[in-house]
Amino acid sequence: MENWIAIITALGGLGAVALCLREIVAMVKLLRSGVAARESRRRNDIIAQRDAAIAERDAANQRAAEASRVADAEREKRIAWREHAGALSWQLRINGVQPHELPDGIEDTHIT
Repeated sequence: MENWIAIITALGGLGAVALCLREIVAMVKLLRSGVAARESRRRNDIIAQRDAAIAERDAANQRAAEASRVADAEREKRIAWREHAGALSWQLRINGVQPHELPDGIEDTHIT
């Protein structure tokens, strides 16, 4: 009978050790998943920041391209107006109209 008591005691102790190990494993899993969750959140934050920076860069590039298109269009209009003004000035001179003196602050580029 004494052997049965030793066996039952050993089984009880083995069960307690098994429960203790199971709890230790569960705690390790929680700690690892906690670290993994923090790293996952951090990675997701970094990815979101990267995506936001890329979107901002693309928006800035689009704004710059639009500003360049507007500047080019204005330049072309300015050149066209200058050519038109030159053609009108030429027609006036051919018809005998003398140009007026230049306003103050504007230099005459005519070579004399």
